[in-house]
Amino acid sequence: MEEKLTVTFDNVTLAEAGQLATELQAYLRYNIDLETEINKEERNTQDMGTVLTIILGSKAIVEISKGLSAWLLKKQSRKITIRKNGDIIGKNLSSKEIKEILDSTK
Repeated sequence: MEEKLTVTFDNVTLAEAGQLATELQAYLRYNIDLETEINKEERNTQDMGTVLTIILGSKAIVEISKGLSAWLLKKQSRKITIRKNGDIIGKNLSSKEIKEILDSTK
C-alpha cells in the first residue's frame, strides 16, 4: 500500500487554506521534488482544494520534515495538522514540532 501524508491548515478560511496548500505544494516540489496533490477536504465546497497530500516514496521522512519545517518557518504564525494514511499524527503543529512528530512515524 502506498503511504501518504496529508497536511491541513489550522485556523484559516477555505480560501486561505487553498492558497497555503498551493504555496506549500510548489515549495516542496521545487525544493525536494516530492510527488504531491491537492484535494478537497469536503466535496460539497467550491474551493479548488485545501488538503495537500504527499506521496511517501523515494524521499526520506527527514527530507520531508526539513521541507515542511522550512516552509512553516516562513509562515511563522501558521499551524498544520498532519495525517499518515488517514490517522492524525500531529495536530496544530509549528515548524519546531514537525521533525519530532515525523521522526516518530518511521
